[in-house]
Order: sequence, then structure tokens, then C-alpha cells
Amino acid sequence: MTTSRPRVLIEDWLPVAELGIESRRERAAANAIPPLNSLHIWWARRPVVASAAVVLAGLLPEWSPELRDAFEESDELGDSASYRAWLLRLIGIWGDPVRARRTLDAANASGVKLKGNGYGYKQAYKNPISRSDIILLHRVLVHTWGELPTVADVTAGGGSIPWSSSRYGLPTLANDLNGIAAAVLRAGVDVPARQGATLLEPIKQWGRLLCARVEERLRPYFPLAAGEGVVAYIWANAVACPRTGRLVPLMPDKWLRKTAGKEVAVRLITSLDGVELTEPRFEVVEGRAVDKIDAATGYVAGGKGVSPYDNLVIDSEYIKAEAQAGRMSQVMYAVAVKTAGGKKEFRSPTEGDLTSLKDASAELARLKSDWIAAEILPSEDVDPGLKTQEPLRFGMTSWQDFFTDRQALVHGVFGEEFATLIPEVRAAMPDKADDVLFELALMQGKALNYNSRLTSWHVTRQVMRSVFDSHNLAFKWTFAEFEGARALYSWCLDQLVYAYGGIATLMDETGAADIAGDQAVERRVTVTQGGAASLPYDAGSIAHICMDPPLLRQCHVRGARRLLLRVGEANARSAGP
Repeated sequence: MTTSRPRVLIEDWLPVAELGIESRRERAAANAIPPLNSLHIWWARRPVVASAAVVLAGLLPEWSPELRDAFEESDELGDSASYRAWLLRLIGIWGDPVRARRTLDAANASGVKLKGNGYGYKQAYKNPISRSDIILLHRVLVHTWGELPTVADVTAGGGSIPWSSSRYGLPTLANDLNGIAAAVLRAGVDVPARQGATLLEPIKQWGRLLCARVEERLRPYFPLAAGEGVVAYIWANAVACPRTGRLVPLMPDKWLRKTAGKEVAVRLITSLDGVELTEPRFEVVEGRAVDKIDAATGYVAGGKGVSPYDNLVIDSEYIKAEAQAGRMSQVMYAVAVKTAGGKKEFRSPTEGDLTSLKDASAELARLKSDWIAAEILPSEDVDPGLKTQEPLRFGMTSWQDFFTDRQALVHGVFGEEFATLIPEVRAAMPDKADDVLFELALMQGKALNYNSRLTSWHVTRQVMRSVFDSHNLAFKWTFAEFEGARALYSWCLDQLVYAYGGIATLMDETGAADIAGDQAVERRVTVTQGGAASLPYDAGSIAHICMDPPLLRQCHVRGARRLLLRVGEANARSAGP
């Protein structure tokens, strides 16, 4: 590589307005989000189009007559305007987003509906770059740097920068201190760069087998009524009333759905046939039967409870003391189901539901010690920290406390079945086994994020809300449980297939061979985990350190690593380094 640093394009120009509009387009709708974002949760992922722009503009030289003369056959380098237009094409901006945005704003203001998306082209990251453009890009970079330059992101996080770099066939170094980030970088950048879409079918094949085995073991603990599928079990944390000793469900309100004309709530039943109940029962009410005042009335607000038995306040310190003493319990108060006709409804928990919970607790008790010894379940206590203070205040002192017994059973069964699958995959496809297993291991990270005591039911959107919906470990008074036998890990596999397939296809399409027999673009990615201050890179080997420095106090990342990795890390570790 040349020892003198050339002046690069970003020092003179960067299409900031265009990048701002395109970056917003990446978040405009669910189907607009880059597939890398769906692979595994990460915080503050940077827009792919902006990442691609700063990678290339930090390597391409400024335009000059000398550059034009060196590539006189290439119109893209004929003048400064053509050169800048070429950069826009390389990053997928195939139109004029600034003008399109003005047109859209004017149409929206006047109530006019435009045809198409208003831009005339797909979101920038979706547009594959031609082989001829990749070849020319590489020629210009070798001419400038003496060799194909290396890009390094030493705080790579969710991987937008290294993914963009590797997509262009540039040697790429990706590092992060956090274990989750390092895993995401391997699964989302390194593996797709090496294997491409050829890994998709093995992921599907082995993933379906894994899900089938999990379902077979867990089906007895998730009974279904004829024709129904469970969307979510909805729970409340509860403590004993300090005056009556009867159980108080700590529900902020009783709503299940607020949609006009389709309202659903629960009604608390504290006595039956004249007999006062020690634990309340719940009745689902719908439509006109819903008392909106009662539905909006809960038994906890601002940390203080209200007893439904005497309507007196329960002090917040008492609630926390009960939780810290291990006397906070959980009570299921509704089940969201989907009928055979696809209609979403709610029902009260049945005796079968409640019996299955006891059976799940007994099965977990039978397996727990072996699972802890095998590191399938974590045994560590929760470390005090800024973002762990809240769960600690409510008695969640061990990482196992973040899950009900049935949730822990579900995740443990997956871990055990995953361990059983490892030698089978390695025997069947030794060359690709570790990559397939590593991708499959990510399923548990998503499952943990959507199935714990910190997940919740989104009344407005009628969906499950993940642990990190608000980027923290906030304690939830009420929470939602995924159906663990048939739905949870099958959904996680679908998410993995969608994400990996999208990531790999975008890579494969960029620089795809124009003629049968042409070699695919070579992509070299090295992923490391460690502090950015001391990395195993040779002096003078990196042309472009392209990074987005992390915030000083992203404390939720540490807590996330603990929650997600302490349960799932044995799977990822056994699948490969």
C-alpha cells in the first residue's frame, strides 16, 4: 500500500442531503428496514446507505484531471460532476431524492396521491451494484492506494459499516468489545461474505428439524383448544395484600384491546357464590359488556398499589420488600388466541392452562440442576448497575429470575436440543456445519428478547413487545409469554431465514457475474472481539478506519449482553469460536 495518504473525496464533498433522505427511507416502513437489522437486536444501528457512502468517500480520491486521464475510457471519471454521480450510483441512489422529497411534501400538503413510492427507485441499499461498477471501483482504488485498501471498524456494533465495506469486496476488519456485537458481526457480515445464499437451505433444513424436536418435547406444557392458536399468555406480577393476605394482581389497567367497537378487557372476580377468594379469578369481557371506567382502573400506579379488597393503598416500599423477599408471584389473567378463521380473540385461562404451568414447573425442577451444570441455564447473580437497578429492586437477583418456570423450560429445551443437533450437522456437512450452527444459535437470542418476564402485550398494536422495546431492562407490572411449543422458535427461525436470506442475497447480487463462469467477487472479512485500543492489526495495514464511536454510557448494552448471552452463550460457543 502507498505510504503517502491521498486526498480523498470525503474531504471535499459528501452528499449529505441525499444521504439524510435515504437514511430516513430505510426506516419508513417495516418492509424498508435492512435485513441486517432483523438478524439480532442491536442498538443505534447506523443507516446502511450512509455507511456505504462514508466507506467509499473515505477511500476514493478526489477528482482530478490526472485521475480522468488514467481512466480515459470511463465516462464516470470524465469530470467532477460525473464522478460524484458515480458515487451516488455506487451507494444505490439511482435518482434525485432531494427533488423527490420536495414533490412528496407538496403532494402530501395538497392531499394528492402520487403513483409508486415517489422516488422512482427502491431504497438505496436494495439496489445491487453492477459487476462493471465493482471492477471499475477496484481499479480506481488499486490505482490510488497501490492495492485494494482495507477498511476497519473497531467499534463495529451492529455491523452496518463492515457489511457495507464487504459488500463492495473490500478487505474488512470488524471488531467490538461486546460479545453480542461480535456474534452479530460474524453472523451478519463474515458468514454471508463467505457462504452467501448457499447457506440458506441448510439453515432451513436443520432449523426445521430443531424446531420440530423442541415442539415435540414442549407440546404437553402448552395445551390448545380445538381450532385455536395461542398468540400470547398475558400475566401480572402480584403480591399479598398487607391487610387481608389475599393476592393483589399489580395491573396498571385491565384493557386487552381498545379498538373502537372491538373493546376487550378483563373483570376481576374476588368472590364466587358468596365465598371470598384468596386468589382472584379473571373474566374476559367484550364489546358493550366492557365497563370502560373499570377497564381503565388498575391496582398499581406510580409504584404504589391499591388493594381490590379494601380499596386502600399498598405502599411501594412494601411491594419492593415482598419482591426482594421472594414473595412476588405471577398470575395469568388472559390468553390471546387466533381462531381457525384467523380472527384474534381473548379468553380467560382454563384449568388446562393452569395445570400445564404446574407440570412445567415440575419438569423444570427435574432438569434444572443438570442444565445449570451444562451451562444451558445461567446460575449467576445479577450485577448491580445503572440499568439493572430496577429489576434488582423487584427481587430479580438471578438471571433465571427474568423468566417464569415455563419460559425457562422452553429456553432450556431449545439449548439441550441444539446441543444434540451439533454432532449431527457436523457429520452431515463438515465444511459448512459451524456456520450453519452459528446462525441457528442466534434464534435463542431473539427468543430470549421476546419471551421473558420483561416482555409485554402491546394493547394498541395487539402484538408482543420485546424486552428491549425501550432499550433498557425496565421492570414490567404485566408481561406477555410467547407460546413456547409451536410458535416461538418457529417464528425465530422464520426471522432468521428472512434476515440471513436478505443479507446474503444483497451481497451475492452486488458485483454478480455478468457471464457464466466468471468468478464471484472475493470478500475477506475478519471479526475480532476486544478493546479498540489494542487490536491484532499490522502497522500501516489499514487505509480507512471508518467508525461511529460508541456513547460513553450505553449501559443497557451491558445488561443486554448479560440477559441474552448468559442463557444463549453456551449454544453460540459450542457452534464455533
